Amino acid sequence: MAVVPLGPASVVAAVTLAVVGTDLLWSARLGLVSVLGLQPVSAGRFYGQGNVGFGIVLGSYLVLAAAVIGPGPRPSGTDGTGPAAAATGGGRFAATRKDDVGSAAARRDGVRAAAARPDGGRPGTARSDGSRRAAAVVLALGAAAVVLNAAPQAGADFGGVPALVVATGLMALAALRVRWSVGVLALLGLAGLGVAATVMLLDWTRGPGRRTHLGDFVQRVLDGTALEVVTRKLEQSLGILLAYPLSWLAVLALVLLAVAVRRRPGWAAALWRHEGMYRALVAGVVTMVLGWVLNDSGIAVVALALTVLLAGALSLLGVGVDPDDLAGRAGPPDPAGGTGEDLQLVPGAVAPGRAGKGASAAVDPRRHG
Repeated sequence: MAVVPLGPASVVAAVTLAVVGTDLLWSARLGLVSVLGLQPVSAGRFYGQGNVGFGIVLGSYLVLAAAVIGPGPRPSGTDGTGPAAAATGGGRFAATRKDDVGSAAARRDGVRAAAARPDGGRPGTARSDGSRRAAAVVLALGAAAVVLNAAPQAGADFGGVPALVVATGLMALAALRVRWSVGVLALLGLAGLGVAATVMLLDWTRGPGRRTHLGDFVQRVLDGTALEVVTRKLEQSLGILLAYPLSWLAVLALVLLAVAVRRRPGWAAALWRHEGMYRALVAGVVTMVLGWVLNDSGIAVVALALTVLLAGALSLLGVGVDPDDLAGRAGPPDPAGGTGEDLQLVPGAVAPGRAGKGASAAVDPRRHG
Protein backbone atom coordinates (compact mmCIF):
# COMPACT_ATOMS: atom_id res chain seq x y z
CA MET A 1 0.00 0.00 0.00
CA ALA A 2 1.55 3.27 -1.08
CA VAL A 3 2.14 5.93 1.55
CA VAL A 4 0.98 9.42 0.58
CA PRO A 5 3.56 12.06 1.56
CA LEU A 6 2.05 14.61 3.94
CA GLY A 7 -1.20 12.63 4.05
CA PRO A 8 -1.67 12.57 7.86
CA ALA A 9 -0.19 16.06 8.25
CA SER A 10 -2.56 17.49 5.64
CA VAL A 11 -5.56 15.95 7.42
CA VAL A 12 -4.50 17.52 10.72
CA ALA A 13 -3.91 20.86 8.99
CA ALA A 14 -7.32 20.76 7.27
CA VAL A 15 -9.14 19.92 10.52
CA THR A 16 -7.23 22.68 12.31
CA LEU A 17 -8.20 25.27 9.71
CA ALA A 18 -11.83 24.14 9.82
CA VAL A 19 -12.02 24.31 13.62
CA VAL A 20 -10.27 27.68 13.91
CA GLY A 21 -12.34 29.12 11.05
CA THR A 22 -15.59 27.95 12.59
CA ASP A 23 -14.50 29.37 15.95
CA LEU A 24 -13.87 32.76 14.35
CA LEU A 25 -17.40 32.81 13.01
CA TRP A 26 -18.64 32.06 16.55
CA SER A 27 -16.85 35.02 18.20
CA ALA A 28 -13.57 33.14 18.70
CA ARG A 29 -14.67 31.60 21.99
CA LEU A 30 -12.19 28.74 21.78
CA GLY A 31 -9.35 31.24 21.59
CA LEU A 32 -10.12 32.80 24.96
CA VAL A 33 -8.70 31.39 28.19
CA SER A 34 -7.14 28.39 26.46
CA VAL A 35 -3.66 27.01 26.95
CA LEU A 36 -2.24 28.87 23.95
CA GLY A 37 -5.05 31.38 23.53
CA LEU A 38 -5.82 34.91 24.64
CA GLN A 39 -5.87 35.68 28.35
CA PRO A 40 -8.24 38.34 29.76
CA VAL A 41 -5.63 39.24 32.39
CA SER A 42 -3.30 40.60 29.72
CA ALA A 43 -6.22 42.44 28.06
CA GLY A 44 -4.58 42.12 24.69
CA ARG A 45 -7.72 41.19 22.76
CA PHE A 46 -11.24 40.12 23.65
CA TYR A 47 -12.50 39.26 20.15
CA GLY A 48 -11.21 38.16 16.78
CA GLN A 49 -8.01 36.30 15.99
CA GLY A 50 -4.90 36.88 18.06
CA ASN A 51 -1.34 36.25 17.02
CA VAL A 52 -1.28 32.74 18.48
CA GLY A 53 -4.33 31.75 16.46
CA PHE A 54 -2.96 33.40 13.35
CA GLY A 55 0.35 31.55 13.70
CA ILE A 56 -1.52 28.25 13.82
CA VAL A 57 -3.57 29.21 10.76
CA LEU A 58 -0.49 30.29 8.79
CA GLY A 59 1.41 27.07 9.52
CA SER A 60 -1.62 24.88 8.81
CA TYR A 61 -2.31 26.64 5.53
CA LEU A 62 1.27 26.17 4.34
CA VAL A 63 1.23 22.45 5.21
CA LEU A 64 -2.11 21.92 3.47
CA ALA A 65 -0.98 23.89 0.41
CA ALA A 66 2.21 21.81 0.26
CA ALA A 67 0.12 18.64 0.26
CA VAL A 68 -2.11 20.00 -2.52
CA ILE A 69 0.91 20.89 -4.69
CA GLY A 70 2.47 17.50 -4.03
CA PRO A 71 6.00 16.22 -4.57
CA GLY A 72 6.28 17.62 -8.08
CA PRO A 73 5.61 16.51 -11.64
CA ARG A 74 6.17 12.86 -12.42
CA PRO A 75 8.76 12.61 -15.21
CA SER A 76 7.52 11.18 -18.47
CA GLY A 77 7.99 7.45 -18.63
CA THR A 78 8.26 6.66 -14.92
CA ASP A 79 4.78 5.20 -14.87
CA GLY A 80 5.10 3.24 -18.09
CA THR A 81 2.48 5.25 -19.98
CA GLY A 82 4.22 8.28 -21.47
CA PRO A 83 6.01 8.57 -24.79
CA ALA A 84 9.38 8.19 -23.12
CA ALA A 85 8.17 4.98 -21.51
CA ALA A 86 6.93 3.73 -24.85
CA ALA A 87 10.27 4.49 -26.44
CA THR A 88 12.00 2.28 -23.88
CA GLY A 89 9.40 -0.45 -23.77
CA GLY A 90 7.45 0.76 -20.74
CA GLY A 91 9.00 2.50 -17.74
CA ARG A 92 12.22 2.77 -15.84
CA PHE A 93 12.78 -0.96 -15.62
CA ALA A 94 12.78 -1.32 -19.39
CA ALA A 95 16.56 -1.72 -19.41
CA THR A 96 16.22 -5.11 -17.71
CA ARG A 97 14.06 -6.29 -20.60
CA LYS A 98 15.97 -4.79 -23.51
CA ASP A 99 16.99 -8.19 -24.83
CA ASP A 100 13.52 -9.68 -24.70
CA VAL A 101 12.18 -10.95 -28.00
CA GLY A 102 9.00 -8.90 -27.77
CA SER A 103 10.61 -5.58 -26.83
CA ALA A 104 10.43 -4.12 -30.35
CA ALA A 105 6.73 -4.93 -30.64
CA ALA A 106 6.09 -3.46 -27.20
CA ARG A 107 7.75 -0.22 -28.22
CA ARG A 108 5.68 0.02 -31.39
CA ASP A 109 2.45 -0.68 -29.49
CA GLY A 110 3.35 1.91 -26.86
CA VAL A 111 3.98 4.62 -29.43
CA ARG A 112 0.70 3.87 -31.20
CA ALA A 113 -1.23 3.95 -27.90
CA ALA A 114 0.31 7.28 -26.93
CA ALA A 115 -0.51 8.80 -30.31
CA ALA A 116 -4.12 7.65 -30.01
CA ARG A 117 -4.66 9.49 -26.72
CA PRO A 118 -6.62 12.78 -26.88
CA ASP A 119 -3.55 14.77 -25.87
CA GLY A 120 -1.38 13.00 -28.43
CA GLY A 121 0.67 11.34 -25.69
CA ARG A 122 1.95 14.66 -24.37
CA PRO A 123 2.27 14.37 -20.54
CA GLY A 124 2.54 18.15 -20.24
CA THR A 125 -1.17 18.55 -21.00
CA ALA A 126 -2.34 16.51 -18.01
CA ARG A 127 0.39 18.05 -15.89
CA SER A 128 -0.77 21.58 -16.74
CA ASP A 129 -4.37 20.69 -15.93
CA GLY A 130 -3.26 19.25 -12.60
CA SER A 131 -1.21 22.36 -11.84
CA ARG A 132 -4.15 24.63 -12.56
CA ARG A 133 -6.42 22.56 -10.32
CA ALA A 134 -3.88 22.62 -7.53
CA ALA A 135 -3.45 26.39 -7.90
CA ALA A 136 -7.23 26.88 -7.76
CA VAL A 137 -7.47 24.87 -4.53
CA VAL A 138 -4.53 26.75 -3.00
CA LEU A 139 -6.08 30.10 -3.95
CA ALA A 140 -9.49 29.11 -2.57
CA LEU A 141 -8.01 28.00 0.74
CA GLY A 142 -5.90 31.14 1.00
CA ALA A 143 -8.76 33.46 0.09
CA ALA A 144 -10.98 31.86 2.76
CA ALA A 145 -8.21 32.27 5.35
CA VAL A 146 -7.69 35.93 4.37
CA VAL A 147 -11.41 36.74 4.60
CA LEU A 148 -11.81 35.09 7.99
CA ASN A 149 -8.66 36.75 9.31
CA ALA A 150 -9.49 40.22 8.00
CA ALA A 151 -13.26 40.56 8.41
CA PRO A 152 -14.20 42.79 11.38
CA GLN A 153 -16.97 40.32 12.22
CA ALA A 154 -14.46 37.44 12.40
CA GLY A 155 -10.70 37.78 12.86
CA ALA A 156 -10.43 41.59 12.78
CA ASP A 157 -6.67 41.29 12.31
CA PHE A 158 -4.51 43.71 10.35
CA GLY A 159 -1.04 42.21 10.69
CA GLY A 160 -2.03 38.78 9.48
CA VAL A 161 -3.61 39.88 6.20
CA PRO A 162 -0.44 40.85 4.27
CA ALA A 163 1.33 37.69 5.42
CA LEU A 164 -1.56 35.47 4.34
CA VAL A 165 -1.89 37.23 0.97
CA VAL A 166 1.83 36.73 0.33
CA ALA A 167 1.65 33.08 1.42
CA THR A 168 -1.34 32.45 -0.85
CA GLY A 169 0.29 34.13 -3.83
CA LEU A 170 3.60 32.31 -3.43
CA MET A 171 1.99 28.88 -3.03
CA ALA A 172 -0.36 29.47 -5.98
CA LEU A 173 2.62 30.38 -8.16
CA ALA A 174 4.41 27.29 -6.90
CA ALA A 175 1.43 25.15 -7.93
CA LEU A 176 1.60 26.67 -11.42
CA ARG A 177 5.38 26.08 -11.55
CA VAL A 178 5.96 29.84 -11.96
CA ARG A 179 9.29 31.24 -10.90
CA TRP A 180 9.51 33.42 -7.82
CA SER A 181 11.39 36.70 -7.90
CA VAL A 182 11.96 39.75 -5.75
CA GLY A 183 9.59 41.72 -7.97
CA VAL A 184 6.83 39.14 -7.55
CA LEU A 185 7.34 39.15 -3.79
CA ALA A 186 7.15 42.96 -3.72
CA LEU A 187 3.92 42.93 -5.73
CA LEU A 188 2.37 40.36 -3.42
CA GLY A 189 3.42 42.42 -0.40
CA LEU A 190 1.80 45.53 -1.86
CA ALA A 191 -1.33 43.52 -2.64
CA GLY A 192 -1.45 42.33 0.96
CA LEU A 193 -1.13 45.86 2.31
CA GLY A 194 -3.81 46.99 -0.14
CA VAL A 195 -6.23 44.31 1.05
CA ALA A 196 -5.57 45.19 4.69
CA ALA A 197 -6.01 48.93 4.02
CA THR A 198 -9.28 48.28 2.19
CA VAL A 199 -10.65 46.28 5.12
CA MET A 200 -9.67 49.06 7.53
CA LEU A 201 -11.41 51.69 5.42
CA LEU A 202 -14.57 49.61 5.15
CA ASP A 203 -14.57 49.10 8.89
CA TRP A 204 -14.10 52.84 9.44
CA THR A 205 -17.18 53.62 7.34
CA ARG A 206 -19.37 51.66 9.77
CA GLY A 207 -19.23 54.53 12.25
CA PRO A 208 -17.77 55.05 15.74
CA GLY A 209 -20.25 52.79 17.49
CA ARG A 210 -19.56 49.74 15.34
CA ARG A 211 -15.90 50.04 14.44
CA THR A 212 -13.23 47.63 15.57
CA HIS A 213 -9.64 48.68 16.21
CA LEU A 214 -9.11 48.46 12.45
CA GLY A 215 -11.42 51.36 11.74
CA ASP A 216 -10.19 53.19 14.83
CA PHE A 217 -6.69 53.23 13.39
CA VAL A 218 -7.94 54.94 10.25
CA GLN A 219 -9.54 57.59 12.46
CA ARG A 220 -6.24 58.00 14.29
CA VAL A 221 -4.52 58.55 10.95
CA LEU A 222 -7.01 61.31 10.20
CA ASP A 223 -6.50 62.78 13.69
CA GLY A 224 -2.70 62.63 13.41
CA THR A 225 -2.23 60.26 16.36
CA ALA A 226 -1.49 57.05 14.45
CA LEU A 227 2.26 57.27 15.10
CA GLU A 228 1.65 56.80 18.81
CA VAL A 229 -0.07 53.49 18.14
CA VAL A 230 2.71 52.29 15.83
CA THR A 231 5.38 53.27 18.36
CA ARG A 232 3.58 51.50 21.21
CA LYS A 233 3.19 48.30 19.22
CA LEU A 234 6.85 48.36 18.17
CA GLU A 235 7.94 48.81 21.78
CA GLN A 236 5.72 45.93 22.83
CA SER A 237 7.13 43.65 20.15
CA LEU A 238 10.72 44.39 21.16
CA GLY A 239 9.84 44.30 24.84
CA ILE A 240 8.68 40.70 24.59
CA LEU A 241 12.18 39.64 23.55
CA LEU A 242 13.60 41.36 26.61
CA ALA A 243 10.95 40.33 29.11
CA TYR A 244 10.70 36.71 27.96
CA PRO A 245 14.16 35.30 27.10
CA LEU A 246 12.62 32.01 25.95
CA SER A 247 11.12 33.88 23.00
CA TRP A 248 14.61 33.95 21.51
CA LEU A 249 14.25 30.23 20.88
CA ALA A 250 11.65 31.05 18.22
CA VAL A 251 14.06 33.55 16.66
CA LEU A 252 16.83 30.93 16.65
CA ALA A 253 14.53 28.32 15.09
CA LEU A 254 13.51 30.77 12.36
CA VAL A 255 17.14 31.57 11.56
CA LEU A 256 18.05 27.87 11.45
CA LEU A 257 15.14 27.18 9.11
CA ALA A 258 16.24 30.00 6.82
CA VAL A 259 19.77 28.58 6.74
CA ALA A 260 18.46 25.07 6.09
CA VAL A 261 16.29 26.05 3.11
CA ARG A 262 19.24 27.99 1.72
CA ARG A 263 21.86 25.25 2.13
CA ARG A 264 19.57 22.20 1.73
CA PRO A 265 21.55 19.67 3.82
CA GLY A 266 21.54 16.08 2.66
CA TRP A 267 20.03 14.66 5.86
CA ALA A 268 16.77 16.44 4.97
CA ALA A 269 16.83 15.53 1.27
CA ALA A 270 13.20 14.36 1.36
CA LEU A 271 12.10 17.91 2.14
CA TRP A 272 13.99 19.51 -0.72
CA ARG A 273 12.76 16.92 -3.23
CA HIS A 274 9.13 17.36 -2.25
CA GLU A 275 8.35 20.49 -4.23
CA GLY A 276 5.28 21.44 -2.23
CA MET A 277 6.97 21.22 1.17
CA TYR A 278 10.15 22.90 -0.02
CA ARG A 279 8.17 25.85 -1.37
CA ALA A 280 6.08 25.94 1.83
CA LEU A 281 9.23 26.16 3.95
CA VAL A 282 10.63 29.02 1.87
CA ALA A 283 7.29 30.83 1.87
CA GLY A 284 7.04 30.18 5.59
CA VAL A 285 10.31 31.98 6.29
CA VAL A 286 9.13 35.02 4.33
CA THR A 287 5.63 35.18 5.79
CA MET A 288 6.70 34.51 9.37
CA VAL A 289 9.04 37.48 9.16
CA LEU A 290 6.14 39.58 7.84
CA GLY A 291 3.85 38.36 10.60
CA TRP A 292 6.50 39.16 13.18
CA VAL A 293 7.11 42.69 11.91
CA LEU A 294 3.46 43.64 11.43
CA ASN A 295 2.14 42.48 14.82
CA ASP A 296 2.75 43.80 18.31
CA SER A 297 3.43 40.32 19.69
CA GLY A 298 4.55 38.92 16.37
CA ILE A 299 7.05 36.50 17.87
CA ALA A 300 4.02 34.39 18.83
CA VAL A 301 3.20 34.13 15.12
CA VAL A 302 6.71 32.83 14.46
CA ALA A 303 6.59 30.31 17.32
CA LEU A 304 3.21 28.79 16.46
CA ALA A 305 3.66 28.80 12.68
CA LEU A 306 7.04 27.11 13.11
CA THR A 307 5.52 24.49 15.39
CA VAL A 308 2.90 23.48 12.83
CA LEU A 309 5.13 23.79 9.77
CA LEU A 310 8.03 21.84 11.25
CA ALA A 311 5.64 19.15 12.46
CA GLY A 312 4.55 18.67 8.86
CA ALA A 313 8.16 18.61 7.71
CA LEU A 314 9.07 15.99 10.31
CA SER A 315 6.18 13.80 9.20
CA LEU A 316 7.51 13.95 5.65
CA LEU A 317 11.02 13.06 6.80
CA GLY A 318 9.61 10.07 8.65
CA VAL A 319 7.71 8.81 5.62
CA GLY A 320 10.14 9.80 2.89
CA VAL A 321 9.16 10.33 -0.72
CA ASP A 322 8.01 7.67 -3.15
CA PRO A 323 10.95 6.96 -5.49
CA ASP A 324 8.51 6.59 -8.40
CA ASP A 325 7.55 10.26 -7.96
CA LEU A 326 11.10 11.50 -8.18
CA ALA A 327 13.18 8.99 -10.12
CA GLY A 328 15.27 10.79 -12.67
CA ARG A 329 14.33 14.29 -11.50
CA ALA A 330 16.89 17.00 -11.33
CA GLY A 331 18.04 18.27 -7.96
CA PRO A 332 15.91 19.97 -5.32
CA PRO A 333 13.51 22.56 -6.71
CA ASP A 334 14.78 26.09 -6.99
CA PRO A 335 12.75 28.36 -4.66
CA ALA A 336 12.45 30.76 -7.60
CA GLY A 337 11.16 27.96 -9.82
CA GLY A 338 12.73 25.18 -11.85
CA THR A 339 14.28 22.01 -10.48
CA GLY A 340 17.98 22.75 -10.11
CA GLU A 341 20.83 21.53 -12.24
CA ASP A 342 22.53 18.59 -10.52
CA LEU A 343 21.01 15.17 -11.06
CA GLN A 344 19.48 13.88 -7.84
CA LEU A 345 18.17 10.33 -7.51
CA VAL A 346 16.57 8.53 -4.64
CA PRO A 347 18.09 5.23 -3.47
CA GLY A 348 17.27 2.45 -5.86
CA ALA A 349 16.34 4.64 -8.81
CA VAL A 350 17.89 3.99 -12.18
CA ALA A 351 19.92 6.86 -13.54
CA PRO A 352 18.79 8.00 -16.99
CA GLY A 353 21.29 7.07 -19.62
CA ARG A 354 22.91 4.43 -17.37
CA ALA A 355 20.18 1.82 -17.50
CA GLY A 356 21.52 -1.54 -18.44
CA LYS A 357 22.08 -5.02 -17.13
CA GLY A 358 22.68 -4.79 -13.42
CA ALA A 359 22.54 -1.01 -13.43
CA SER A 360 21.51 0.42 -10.07
CA ALA A 361 22.33 4.08 -9.75
CA ALA A 362 21.72 4.77 -6.07
CA VAL A 363 23.12 8.24 -5.84
CA ASP A 364 23.84 9.87 -2.48
CA PRO A 365 21.49 12.85 -2.26
CA ARG A 366 24.15 14.82 -0.41
CA ARG A 367 26.12 15.16 -3.64
CA HIS A 368 24.07 18.22 -4.48
CA GLY A 369 26.35 21.19 -4.16
